[in-house]
Amino acid sequence: IINQNEEYIQNIKKWINNEKQIKTELLYRKTDNGDSYDTFHQLCDNKGATLTLIKGAEGFIIGGYTPLNWDSNSGWKKDNDSFLFLFQDKLDKNNNY
Repeated sequence: IINQNEEYIQNIKKWINNEKQIKTELLYRKTDNGDSYDTFHQLCDNKGATLTLIKGAEGFIIGGYTPLNWDSNSGWKKDNDSFLFLFQDKLDKNNNY
């Protein structure tokens, strides 16, 4: 979703305090893996830090980062280093999508 946008990549690296090369591995894609809760957790649980990206129909990208493992058994977790973000590419003159 962002592999061709160097500005987005550099911003994310800065936000997670990682100037080194980030190892990326696609764990789950809804269009490839379906939308099953169980499948998501089979593929994503206990993989370490994750970056989630969603591309909206209007061209915007929303995402989130957490250094914590996904875990379908433990419920809510608290972490001061997790965050959400929005990249807006397509806005009209009134800053609407």
